[in-house]
Amino acid sequence: MKNQYSIISLAIQLALFISSVSAQTMYIKQKGGEKLSYDINNVGKMTFSAGNLNVVKVDASNDAYALANLQFVSFGDFQTAIQPVHSFRNELSIFPNPVNYILNIKNLPSEASTIVITSLEGKLMLSKKLNPLENAGVDVSQLSTGFYICKLYNGTNVLTTKFLKQ
Repeated sequence: MKNQYSIISLAIQLALFISSVSAQTMYIKQKGGEKLSYDINNVGKMTFSAGNLNVVKVDASNDAYALANLQFVSFGDFQTAIQPVHSFRNELSIFPNPVNYILNIKNLPSEASTIVITSLEGKLMLSKKLNPLENAGVDVSQLSTGFYICKLYNGTNVLTTKFLKQ
């Protein structure tokens, strides 16, 4: 009974915290010591059912964690590990900014990556896999005029910048 109360309490606290969170990363630590992290923009939905925490990502893949095996779930704006220096250059460079049609990307990593463009409210507007051997241009002509957030994902690494669509 005590374990069931702890699980329900964790679920309620997590739900209340999610409603006010503005964090960039969700951290999950299991009782066995395994630590996981998710970029919050890659999480489409979190649900609790049948004693599990279910994380559905924006790419439609999902992960399930038994609540009884979780030590904690937290949110934060910080990284818990040092990223290798060679994974990404220090900043994402896009041009032109403001843009009308094609958003060009400089400083692409040597590995395949994904560009994700969201509205300032966090709504996914565009997602495209980029090949480092090809021209890194993204057609944004269908976007409405306004500010957008551009994120470049490569594994667990993320580079972010903002741009104005005219």
